[in-house]
Amino acid sequence: RRQIAHVDIGGDSVFAHLSEHYDGVINLAAWAGVRASVKNPWVYVESNVVGTLNMLELCRQTGTKKFLLASTSSIYGENPPYPTPETASSSEPTARSA
Repeated sequence: RRQIAHVDIGGDSVFAHLSEHYDGVINLAAWAGVRASVKNPWVYVESNVVGTLNMLELCRQTGTKKFLLASTSSIYGENPPYPTPETASSSEPTARSA
């Protein structure tokens, strides 16, 4: 069974909405955009950092062993290979926030 949940993962309310054991969690929640993150970094910290930590804590509390985090391709630099393998270098991201 698949369950798609549209919840704000930045606050504690995520624990009220999601409390059962899951086979895995795929976290697609994130704010994107470097320019906007410079203007209002706390929105990005709440969603991208605190939200991810909340989802990891939810996995810990529910015994969920699989967690997949969607990230930005900006970590692979200017000209990454496509499709980008997991072994691709991320030592020269295109943005500091990547």
